[in-house]
Amino acid sequence: MQETKTAARLKINCPTCAGTGKTTMGDELHETLVAVRSMRSATSMQLLEQLQRQDRTHIGLTACNNRLEELRTLGLLQRHKQGRCWVYTPTKQS
Repeated sequence: MQETKTAARLKINCPTCAGTGKTTMGDELHETLVAVRSMRSATSMQLLEQLQRQDRTHIGLTACNNRLEELRTLGLLQRHKQGRCWVYTPTKQS
């Protein structure tokens, strides 16, 4: 099932108020979450390749890694080690 940009955005803890309120997820994190959901699991490199195939050439490997880690911190992704790479998968709440 492919999600589109019109899919409902998740509400995440607001970084400005130390998590006491909710705010809509930004475009970059939403794009990353949708990509990982569509792939079912992804490393930073796999995410980068997926986004480049979608003409998102403005992103680098470090940005992919940072986005994945932020989504993990928010509880929307989980990760496990596979060789030298972290593999990220969506959690049930995402």
